[in-house]
Amino acid sequence: MDEPGRTEAREFYEGRPLSVQTTRYERDPNARGASLAQHGYSCAACGFNFGAVYGPVAEHYIQVHHLNPVSSHGAAVAINPITDMRPLCANCHAVAHFKNPPYTVEEIIYFIHKEQTS
Repeated sequence: MDEPGRTEAREFYEGRPLSVQTTRYERDPNARGASLAQHGYSCAACGFNFGAVYGPVAEHYIQVHHLNPVSSHGAAVAINPITDMRPLCANCHAVAHFKNPPYTVEEIIYFIHKEQTS
């Protein structure tokens, strides 16, 4: 096992091709657009806005999180982009999916607030 602080030079091998079969759940890009038209491009949890930080190159970038995971339905279902989706930055979106079912946006807001006031 590696010891913390050791900087011994080692080689790591990456890039070996690996074939994987998975199930991908289809998303409707129009639902994404409708959600963003309502909620905007700032993260619903932390407020981060890619355009404000990176300028025009990232002005309309944000991930969109389904409050109820698409994979949990088992089949195609109707969703309401206004009530069922929220924009999240990549970091908050990753945190949301640290558990299954995902953390809520409110829980992520609590995590951020708790750490900032500690």
